[in-house]
Amino acid sequence: VVNEWFTMPADVTQSLERFAREQGATINNVAQAALSLLLSRYTGRSDVVFGVTISGRETSVPDHERMVGMFLNTLPLRTAV
Repeated sequence: VVNEWFTMPADVTQSLERFAREQGATINNVAQAALSLLLSRYTGRSDVVFGVTISGRETSVPDHERMVGMFLNTLPLRTAV
């Protein structure tokens, strides 16, 4: 994975994808779990909360694909580590 902030070697990406698949999860789930663990260790708490962004575009709304704008919701994700 390459972007302007971070470059991840292909073998690491493949290992993460394989691990996520074996766990029945997505790479996003693995990243959120890693962030939960990091926050828990950093704060010394076993209960952590952070914000996650989800799509707010409802596919059940007529003509949703023709709508323009930011359709995002940020929700708190609470995790017991």
